[in-house]
Amino acid sequence: MGRRSQHGTSGRGKGKGKKKRGGPSNKKAPIEEAALMIDTSAPLAFAVGTRIVVPGLLDHCPEYKYETGTIVKHYYRNESWEEGVVAPYAARMDCGRMFYNFETLFEKLDEEPLEIVFKAGSRVECKLAGSDEWFPGVVVQANEKFIENGTCPYLIRFDYGRDRSFWGPQNCIRSCDIPQPKNSKKKHLRFGVGDRVECSCEGYVDLTGTIIKTWYGGESDFEDSHAVPYQIQLDLGGLILAPIDDDMCIRRSKVPAPECWICFDNEQSESNFIVRECICRGEGGGFVHINCAVKLAISKVDFSKEPGSDDFLAMGGCITCRQPYPAGSHCLKALSKTFYCLTAHLEISNTWNKTSTTMMGEHLVEEGKYEEAIKLLQDRISKIRSRVDSEIEMLDGCLGDDVADPHCQVDPKWLIDLSNFLLDLSNVYAAMACYDEMKSAIEESLHYTKFVDGDKPSSREVNAIFALAQYCHFTGEKGSALEYAEKAIRLMKNCDDADQDRIYNLLWFAGELNIYFGKKKRGMQQLNEYLDSITKLYGHNHRKTRKEKEKIEQLSESRRTPYEAIMSAGK
Repeated sequence: MGRRSQHGTSGRGKGKGKKKRGGPSNKKAPIEEAALMIDTSAPLAFAVGTRIVVPGLLDHCPEYKYETGTIVKHYYRNESWEEGVVAPYAARMDCGRMFYNFETLFEKLDEEPLEIVFKAGSRVECKLAGSDEWFPGVVVQANEKFIENGTCPYLIRFDYGRDRSFWGPQNCIRSCDIPQPKNSKKKHLRFGVGDRVECSCEGYVDLTGTIIKTWYGGESDFEDSHAVPYQIQLDLGGLILAPIDDDMCIRRSKVPAPECWICFDNEQSESNFIVRECICRGEGGGFVHINCAVKLAISKVDFSKEPGSDDFLAMGGCITCRQPYPAGSHCLKALSKTFYCLTAHLEISNTWNKTSTTMMGEHLVEEGKYEEAIKLLQDRISKIRSRVDSEIEMLDGCLGDDVADPHCQVDPKWLIDLSNFLLDLSNVYAAMACYDEMKSAIEESLHYTKFVDGDKPSSREVNAIFALAQYCHFTGEKGSALEYAEKAIRLMKNCDDADQDRIYNLLWFAGELNIYFGKKKRGMQQLNEYLDSITKLYGHNHRKTRKEKEKIEQLSESRRTPYEAIMSAGK
């Protein structure tokens, strides 16, 4: 049965506890003095590939799921850390997340390093975390360069019906002579990206659509490293997931793909299939080839001029219905890569260049390429800092004693850019669960915002305050999260340039938190305001509108809040 995509952001970066000192975020920890004195030429005790354990990690960082992992780098340095700070070890934990060790937190495990010895299609059996039982299955993917590129070593389809990433150790995977059950899924997926299918979905007749991604999910999107075979773009609009690859769930469809409204063709390929990612519902219905959408967008802009509102829309949305493409959508990914390639050579003060850099950073995060996103944004921030420092140096000696901070005399455009890119960087750290770095970037962004806007509310300040609310939520400080969210909403109502998407997310975020704390009237007011906005955008009968309305009704009917349940239990 088709599985519906869930509301809200991806599970990446969401945690319940504060980071343990020596974990992935140690920018402010006192160990920096020792880290600064590290001789990076000295040999280390543990070689790359060594299996390690971090005792007590889950007590402080439950989102890691495992205390075991593999050392993948020596003398690792993140550009966000203060100058000279180096982590002797970087480890890829068995959940897929990175962990940086400044102190003697690692203990060596008596396990062989994981090596890729099984090819795709091999029958294997694995011992999974928390169990002494061996589970047979088939290797679906084998990634030999998993240490370098951060992908999971193996994706395995187990005979018991689940598809999971396997990160190690070596002694927990072995060859299997048990034959694959006759009723088990085949070792290869029956369909590929771009194939036309029909899906069984509870409460609906069979729904027709196009496969837009195989092996959706992985270690970051589902519990227990679960992945599903297919993500499907429905002809009616919206996305669903197919949890199993059999005819009871998903079948090949003879219904041809809808025609692209631009080229009037319905031929598809794996790299250029037809999607429907806007709210167009007239002639053509919004169905478009990815490449056609990109070519049309490029034809509408002039890089020699400063971009206007229509140009910004063309860079990331449908020029017909004027609706921005949702985060993670195929059109937005293609536009991000294309516009970045076309504008990367422009001056860093150029608006085209700034916008495309932000878009490219978001695309890299969506792809899970966090280190590349950090490098991209840190490079941009470093160049802007150099411009700011040059201006301050030129002003040196001209400033009076009453000037408390020379930044107030710097061209505001550089401070605005610095504030915006620092906020972009904080989003990358949030996705990596590096919450100390996230908070530091947000606070610095707010610092520069105050120089530019003073006491006048602005979208920059709203975005930064909302980011602080998310930081508090990630680190388990839900009370502070609600305070920041309410503050952001108050600022937003007096802000002329508030981001519409940010408004939707903020209303939902604050509404859920208010209900959590038993402030049901206030929470429902915010959620209904959110629903009114969604309804105006998509219409009463759109699938997204109906889905959001159902969720709000469920929250409204709940008689007991999570907070009340916790307090009554005496926890």
